[in-house]
Amino acid sequence: MASVTQKIPNYVLGISTQPDEQKYPGQVTDLVNGVPDVVRQLIKRPGSHLISTLTPSTNSHTKWFDIYTDETDQYIGQVDSDGTVKLWRTRDGAEIPVDYANIAGTNKATYLDNTLLSDEKSSDIQAYTINETTFFVNRRKTAAMKTDAGSKSPPRLNEAFISLETISYGKQYALDIFDPDSVATYSHTRATSIAADEVVSLGGASSSSGNIGSGDCTGMGRESVTVNTGTGIGSTSPPNPSSGGKTNMRYEIDTRCTPQPTDDDDADNYHDAYAPYAKLQFGGEGWTTNDTHQHTSEKGLQTTIKVTNHITISSRANIAMVRPDPTSSNSEEHVSSAGILGDLKTTLDAISGTGITCTVAGNGLHLYRATPFGVTTPEKQLITITTDKINNVADLPTTCRHGYVVQVSNSQEDVDDYFLKFKATGVEDEIAQSGTYARSSATVTITATAHGLENGDKIIADFTSGGATDGYYTVANKTTNTFEITDSASGTISAGETVTIIPARYGEGVWEEVCEPGIDIEIDNTTMPIALTRIVPSTQFTIATSAVNTSNEQITITNHGMSTGNSVLYDNGGGTALAGLTDDTVYYVIKVDANTIKLATNSDNATAGTAINLTGTGNNAQTLTWGYFSINGGSNAHYANGAFRFSYPDWGKRDVGDDVTNSVPSFIGNPIQKVVFFRNRIGLLSAENIILSRVNDFYNFWVKTAMTISNADPIDLQSSSTFPTKLYDAIEQAGGLVVLSASEQFLLSSGAERLLTPETAKISYLSAYAFNSDTSPIELGTTIGFLNSTAKNTRFYEMAAVTSREEPIIVEQSKIVSKLFPSNITLVSGSAQNKLVLFGTDSTLHTATNEVWGYKWHETADQKRSQSAWFRWTMPNNVIYQTILDDKLYMVLNTGSTYTLERLDIKLADETLLIGDSPDENRVHLDTKKTFASADLTYNTAADTTTFTLGAGYYSSRTLTAYCITDSDARGKSYDIPASAISGSAPNQVITLPGNWKTSLKDGSSVNTDVIIGYEYEFEVELPKIYMTRSEGERLRSETRGSLVIHRMNFDFGDVGVIDITLKRKGRDDYTYTVESLEWDNVLASRPAIAESYLHTIPVYDRNQNLTVQIKSNHPSPATVHSMNWEGDYSPKYYQRV
Repeated sequence: MASVTQKIPNYVLGISTQPDEQKYPGQVTDLVNGVPDVVRQLIKRPGSHLISTLTPSTNSHTKWFDIYTDETDQYIGQVDSDGTVKLWRTRDGAEIPVDYANIAGTNKATYLDNTLLSDEKSSDIQAYTINETTFFVNRRKTAAMKTDAGSKSPPRLNEAFISLETISYGKQYALDIFDPDSVATYSHTRATSIAADEVVSLGGASSSSGNIGSGDCTGMGRESVTVNTGTGIGSTSPPNPSSGGKTNMRYEIDTRCTPQPTDDDDADNYHDAYAPYAKLQFGGEGWTTNDTHQHTSEKGLQTTIKVTNHITISSRANIAMVRPDPTSSNSEEHVSSAGILGDLKTTLDAISGTGITCTVAGNGLHLYRATPFGVTTPEKQLITITTDKINNVADLPTTCRHGYVVQVSNSQEDVDDYFLKFKATGVEDEIAQSGTYARSSATVTITATAHGLENGDKIIADFTSGGATDGYYTVANKTTNTFEITDSASGTISAGETVTIIPARYGEGVWEEVCEPGIDIEIDNTTMPIALTRIVPSTQFTIATSAVNTSNEQITITNHGMSTGNSVLYDNGGGTALAGLTDDTVYYVIKVDANTIKLATNSDNATAGTAINLTGTGNNAQTLTWGYFSINGGSNAHYANGAFRFSYPDWGKRDVGDDVTNSVPSFIGNPIQKVVFFRNRIGLLSAENIILSRVNDFYNFWVKTAMTISNADPIDLQSSSTFPTKLYDAIEQAGGLVVLSASEQFLLSSGAERLLTPETAKISYLSAYAFNSDTSPIELGTTIGFLNSTAKNTRFYEMAAVTSREEPIIVEQSKIVSKLFPSNITLVSGSAQNKLVLFGTDSTLHTATNEVWGYKWHETADQKRSQSAWFRWTMPNNVIYQTILDDKLYMVLNTGSTYTLERLDIKLADETLLIGDSPDENRVHLDTKKTFASADLTYNTAADTTTFTLGAGYYSSRTLTAYCITDSDARGKSYDIPASAISGSAPNQVITLPGNWKTSLKDGSSVNTDVIIGYEYEFEVELPKIYMTRSEGERLRSETRGSLVIHRMNFDFGDVGVIDITLKRKGRDDYTYTVESLEWDNVLASRPAIAESYLHTIPVYDRNQNLTVQIKSNHPSPATVHSMNWEGDYSPKYYQRV
């Protein structure tokens, strides 16, 4: 047999469930309460510090969360199943008030209340912090739009605007107004040609030959004539084709004359030979062939005008056939737009029963009706009509009703339609107001809070209940919140009926893009994620009587930090108020200098420097509070720890487009699963979609314009798969946003493009691994990790190399501990800086346990993973929640109805309790540890005992230990406290320690000593069986067929106090050797019994197959395992290979 030796260089590769012969050197069979670290090697885990006890809800299905605000303040919180939220500050356990005043719910968040659900679970509530705002999502609430009238865009009015295209002579500016639901047409005739008979008369004399007068041609001349006989077809609503009236025929008659001799034989006797010529200028309405009209000229000449031809015209005008007189045909007469519009208005107003209100506005006429109507013109070259839809924006008028909305249709498709609203210059952007009304007789009294209307203003009233008459009205008898109008009907309507009020104002202006009238534009805040933000602590100054100077009204406050105009709250402290001030009253600061202020009654007086006259000094308990606020509707007060306030994010309104060009986000009608943040956009996961807000407009999920696609517009993408792909969570990587469903993973990215826009964004398939939706993925530096709990044991996957161009690398990192890793892992916390992930069990989803699993890794400079180590910790009580914040692990532990908040310092911090001074900075390895100062201890000289009250937080069945780290002769002294030394019940248990723990000697002088109390915990490592190994390339192969007898094991320990090494050998009793690095008798004064390094040899003399080695330590001092070197005899009992 050959004598051999090999060295295990470290034990930092963690637990492996592989057979021992397949384990790598450095892996162990089990590792409890240790941390494998490539620098410090295998060390005992940090102990926990007791921060405080907590009083959370003990209901089932509560959700725990954490908030990181800054390096000083972090918080742990709990959402109860009824929507009540509690928060505690991690540095001291102080409970922080929560304000619900701005959201639905009385002292709770109704949005988070799931008590009515029979299948609720804690993961229904999701929390996600972005900067200083934490968003809460309830996966059981369905997002919705508001559907009440006040949450819709202003309704589409029944209106039209008539613009004059040209000003022409001899033209009729006609309108046909009709009911869109009616197809009725109305016909009328129109003359197309006329003639003047040659038979004329002058002064009663007539002649069939036209010879009249004495040859002076006094009846000669030219005239334009408009003929109206009877009541025209358009004088009523609807038009009356059988009225028999003949209207609006206009013609020009030119009567020429030639003097001619009366007798051919008498040259001195002449008469007038008249020849009339008639020219039709406009054919009017109701004129048919052979109709005649007797025309008498201004000079008395009478001529018969006869219609020689006509046409029949059909009009769709069942509401009104508006036919004003044609404009003058005489170019010497002035024809103006005002005249034309006035004639149109006069003609339309004269038609009873149309229900149309018309208003002249600039170069146009506005028509309004309570019910729908259409309008056309037979003279399209004269008039442009704007209704609710146009094809060419060039046709829009430059003067119109403020708020008039049109739909612009560029094509036959709806996808490129958009809406424009007229904004009159100088008119505020008014929107429809909701109000209530009552009617007495014809007087309608409308109530609308701060309506802003003036007497004489025109409004359009849409009475949505109660039966008053919709229409166009004039405001009268206005007050701040009410005004009156006169209804066209009368009667009594009780108060409380509803009305929508639209101001009617006109002017020149511009057209701006808006959304379709009458559609839902506002997301229902009560169905959406809610936000929790921190209110900074207020500052309270105690004002002693000596600080008040009544001679100059000044108050001295050293380094007050306030500015002029800041408000402060005065409190008399229960004593005599400072004369000039009133208790519980707000005043305003006048800054005199950095240490002095005056007070004013209001901000204007503060700015003006007008101070309050202080005639007394008050009392020494009075205060001024700067930054005061109120909680849940209470009075303003001082909150030294600040508070948190719930609010509804201002989810943006739909300002443009319609349900096609600016459709509601896909999360409407579905529950939202998670809030995420990516590329300066807030994202919402809902059903199979991820919906991102506008860039830097985090709560806006609507496009900016329906006319074009903007890079900043929202993004709404659906994952595509043959499996159900409800998206639960997401996490950012360099290649994009990794989005996880229960069975697949996707990548949201912009591909090769730098900018993420609606046109570049795409969601692509990554992988198909099961994901536990009760958990969240975690960042691991440049990679991510996520859990799968579909099998008997939980799996922990790591995803790397995430790009849109190729498949990612996914490794099951938990494979090596797959037989041990629990199936109920739902708590995950990590620190990429410390290369550490910790796993626990959410007690609201599974049975509580005190076990925490850990995974630690290390990568070399060339990105090779040199460490991938698993370990497990046992805590003194069940772990309810855990999170890593700023290199500190915070845990909520529970036993029975008692909860404690505890902290483990992953890295040494200023507040870490240490044994010894630098560089011997070793931790105190106790859990739930707390320091009791010498002043808290009572030493009984006669009994030689030290007693103190333990206080709340100690409920574990583990052994309590007292330990001293004060720089004195007692440093390093420890004592396991037996049950007999504990009297009373929690939290008033009294501990009795033997001897004097209150004081000790240092350099011969007495010094006060502090005592640390905490629970022991056991560091335990079980080493695998030892095999001789050989190198085969980059791998090691264990020799399993030979005979190996281990003679001895040489352990190299690092910082170590007390440690036990146990040999378990088949057929023999267990052998335990206790290593004490320094014998107590040899400890130097004020030096703890800890060795910086320690070599220890354990004799074995047994076959490797018979041997199991365990290393344990439950002492408060450190335990560090560097390496192990074994020596033995090896004989290869196999045939040599050939």
